[in-house]
Amino acid sequence: MNYTISLAVQKANYAVRMYKQLGFEIVCESGEEFIMVYKFD
Repeated sequence: MNYTISLAVQKANYAVRMYKQLGFEIVCESGEEFIMVYKFD
């Protein structure tokens, strides 16, 4: 089974860097936040 986790994080939040290091990818961008996803295989 494939699973996907998504989250929204403000662009100014230092956690963006942590999520990228964990394997999350930015899939959408709005004025103040990123939508990020992590896909499990």
